[in-house]
Amino acid sequence: MNSRPGFIPVSLLLSWASCVNSSFADGCDALPIFSDPQFNGAEYRVDDLVMPTTYDVYYPQIAANNAGQVVHIWLEAIFADPASHRIHCKTSFDHGQTITAAPARVDSTPAPFGFVDPRIAMDDKGNVYAVWKRNLTFTSQTELWFSRSTNAGLNWEPDVRIDHATVPIGIVSPPQIAADQLGNVYVVWSDTRLSNKWRVFLQRSSDFGATWLADDIRVDHNQTASNRSENPQLAIGASGGGASGDGGGGGGGHVYIAWEDNRQSANSIYFNSSSDHGATFQPADIHVDSLPAGSAYLVQSPTIAASQSGDVYIAWSDLRNGNYQAWFNRSNDYGTTFAVDQRIDHGSPGIHTHPVRLAADNHDHVYGIWMRAAPGPQVNVSKLYLNSSNDGGNTWGASDTRIDNADATTHSHYAGIRADDNGRVFLAWVQEVFCSPSCVNAQDVWCATSTDFAATFAAPHRLDGAPADTNQSIPELALGNCAIAFASWRDNRHHAVVGDPLINLYTRSFAAEAPSPADINRDGSVNIFDLLAIISAWGACPNCLLIDCDADVNDDCLVDVLDLLAVIQNWG
Repeated sequence: MNSRPGFIPVSLLLSWASCVNSSFADGCDALPIFSDPQFNGAEYRVDDLVMPTTYDVYYPQIAANNAGQVVHIWLEAIFADPASHRIHCKTSFDHGQTITAAPARVDSTPAPFGFVDPRIAMDDKGNVYAVWKRNLTFTSQTELWFSRSTNAGLNWEPDVRIDHATVPIGIVSPPQIAADQLGNVYVVWSDTRLSNKWRVFLQRSSDFGATWLADDIRVDHNQTASNRSENPQLAIGASGGGASGDGGGGGGGHVYIAWEDNRQSANSIYFNSSSDHGATFQPADIHVDSLPAGSAYLVQSPTIAASQSGDVYIAWSDLRNGNYQAWFNRSNDYGTTFAVDQRIDHGSPGIHTHPVRLAADNHDHVYGIWMRAAPGPQVNVSKLYLNSSNDGGNTWGASDTRIDNADATTHSHYAGIRADDNGRVFLAWVQEVFCSPSCVNAQDVWCATSTDFAATFAAPHRLDGAPADTNQSIPELALGNCAIAFASWRDNRHHAVVGDPLINLYTRSFAAEAPSPADINRDGSVNIFDLLAIISAWGACPNCLLIDCDADVNDDCLVDVLDLLAVIQNWG
């Protein structure tokens, strides 16, 4: 055996190749989105409402997985008519190229005062999980209900209540849900069951949502007379592949929760975590921000992200210096301890930065996006800014990057953000002309992407295809297979009447770049796995004129040394 440093024997490569799953993602580069000059897919309408209608669309949610499936759920309802409420689902099985013709009904138990705030998560096997608030009265009695689909949203099982409050409770913030690839599903919320004080609770399933715990788990340890431990945000540490849900990740047993809390000041950010799939939590909550006891400043709207190696990132809006700023803290030991919090935006004095949104990958890259007014006479017109860290949140850029290119009198705000492990960052937001009082029918959906860990961004462009002077809502954002992102929004293009609600639901996909033919397994990087795929498929490609042979990089119907060289030349 040759023992030269860095030399890998061919026999060993062949042995590795025999262990590689040969069912690589097929045909990403053949998708129409990568033939579009701006890498946009075709816009499609999701709902089936027939105009004219008294129904409207509310609470759109979208999730995508590594199997090319894209799931949409939404509430259709007549305003002030709870009996009309129905939660629907539609699915694309081909990266958003087509969508199922008829919606599937998600809920099965009517609510006296309707449903609000549905949320979803999904895994790569096509399990989809939905949770929502079921209102028994208008404000004071709310329950959490759940349903699941095991076939990517085509059919849904009968819904079940998953909280176990024995007294009427209030739940204001939307429930948060996340799922891993191993069947663990987590739902977090805050309610008022304990002496009418807001406290944080968790429910979990370890069998893909088939069954749930017999009682809810109390997460916070707030034993004071304060009335607020609420607005919890959820992340799970990635392991063994991603899953959809705001916190994302594949599990590894680590569950991270951050929330707003007024036990020692006007408002602070507190945190707790579990290392055993939510069975138990740390014996004491961690105070994440550094405001002293008795502080009158507001600290609010936490956002959280996590990596598979134990990094936990939390950001929030902070009023300690007189105007809202973006502040941040991090843990690199699975949430056991945290560093000292730091400001991460560079807004001018007297200008608010709010709200903050985070995304992170598994290689120490963290991205924060927020809106604030640009310096100048239009002090009330918000623009989008981003900052990033390349060392796990230890240090951040010396200045913020302006993302939008809107003119001085146009708002750009409320961006969603997603990132993958290969340097791609995806943003989607809404733009609207500023006027006072607010204009009607003047909103558009825009997007921008980066392929170099947010060092630079492509020029932003409008994503929706609606006529001028129509309304599009703040988009929901998901990231799926083939590095394709999906933005989904409410839309009134079919009934653009002044004051009319947003009555339809639209979605469009966008990508940052075309995949390289040398990226055989379509994981966004040309690496050892692509080399092993070449070796595993070595030789002639049968029926190559009819069946695509992924390992045949140069399309000569033969997997040989030329394809091997193409992988090496495109390495990285």
